[in-house]
Amino acid sequence: MTELLSLAVRRVLARDCPTRAGAPEAVARAVAAEVAAAEAAGERGNGMEALLRDIRLMRYGRLLAASQPQLVRARPGFARLDAQHGFAAAALSGAISELAALTRAQGIAVLRLDHSSDPGGMICATANLAERGLAVLAFGPEGPGRVGHPDLS
Repeated sequence: MTELLSLAVRRVLARDCPTRAGAPEAVARAVAAEVAAAEAAGERGNGMEALLRDIRLMRYGRLLAASQPQLVRARPGFARLDAQHGFAAAALSGAISELAALTRAQGIAVLRLDHSSDPGGMICATANLAERGLAVLAFGPEGPGRVGHPDLS
């Protein structure tokens, strides 16, 4: 039997699953927001399917939910975010303010995300930067990119 779950139920599940697997609350919130955004956009591969894969990676010790991401400003306008083998959504969520400040200071900023789970659609990070008045181009390891702009949000 197949049951269709509402977006609200999927969001609760997306927060509950990492929490039960040992993820800190802030990480679970960031992951749930990204999963819910992907599901709402019809991107199942970046939604619940990705979450189930990531929970397995946590179990095998390949994804460290309690990692402490490190943002390094490598040079003017360029930053490197090392997620320390943690969730991309949580690492990006924690770096938004500093990335926005770097962009405003330099006029443009490039962020490279390393050692993270698959960043998926980066929907929340893109939307959050656009809400701060910034234009955003986001590209993951495969597939199309994402555009965020204050006039499009």
